[in-house]
Amino acid sequence: MKHIKLASLLLIFLSSLGIVACNSGSTATEDNEGGINSIFVSTDTSTGDIELNVRADSVAVTETTTFSVHLVDANGSDVPNTRVSCDTEDSLAILEPNSGSFITDSHGSASGVLGCEAPGSFRMACRIPSGGKRVFATVKCTGTVPDGFTGFPGSGGQTLGNGVAGGEESIQITNIDFLEEGVLTAIDISQIFDCDGDFATDDPEGFFDTMVQFSITNGTFQDFTATSYNYTVASGTSTTLPISAVVGAGATASVSSFVFNASGGTKTFIGIPVSLVDGQFSITFRVFGNLADGTPVTLTAATSYNSGVIDNC
Repeated sequence: MKHIKLASLLLIFLSSLGIVACNSGSTATEDNEGGINSIFVSTDTSTGDIELNVRADSVAVTETTTFSVHLVDANGSDVPNTRVSCDTEDSLAILEPNSGSFITDSHGSASGVLGCEAPGSFRMACRIPSGGKRVFATVKCTGTVPDGFTGFPGSGGQTLGNGVAGGEESIQITNIDFLEEGVLTAIDISQIFDCDGDFATDDPEGFFDTMVQFSITNGTFQDFTATSYNYTVASGTSTTLPISAVVGAGATASVSSFVFNASGGTKTFIGIPVSLVDGQFSITFRVFGNLADGTPVTLTAATSYNSGVIDNC
């Protein structure tokens, strides 16, 4: 049996970034950080400033809002024709400009559009690419992912990892495994083997539903309750599927659910009405839940799975 490792761990929040994220809203962030290498910014408290405004700090999943940035020099004058780069955490998409980079206008301002792809609280940040003060904001995406919604194709951002706003603490999916009958496995897609070698008798191989098992590490100071998940493969995005688990503050726990259904000698995706085929394929999971204070959280991780005709006799 093949142990399929997590292909992509989720990062949480901002670490040492060269180009950081930006999003929209009506309230300027107060979480400015220094490190100044700009002709108009030299320290956090002296010359120049960059401001990020989010038009709406709470946005429904599938909906969009706008954001703007504004640059001023030491005298408070607008700084035109200066490039600003923005990025976001996973599930908060930058629709315009989808590169996340733009030039300030004659008034020292630039604006864009972002959209919510999944529920949770997500960070965004903007800065000038050469270094300098970064400004941050948090957008709370509310509601659930409707069936058939696959995000905003062609959008940018979402390279800052994933986490819950509020410091360096984080929640991560740290591993993904696939199990059949409790055993780590590649995915058997067809029940064709006769275990006694005599096709005159009915002695079929074992053929089982497949479970996905997430290892979730909760680095926050609150319990995290996982309530549902979905996944995306080449065939599309599944319906939202139920799970139930509590990961205590500072703890790591496993959360499992059935993901592939064995029936009639073939195996199908649960929540997507198509059959699995032979090969190695990528799959992206999103686990939805809430912190103890009610803050919605979305955890996203990608991995791969091997599927094929396997003799389970």
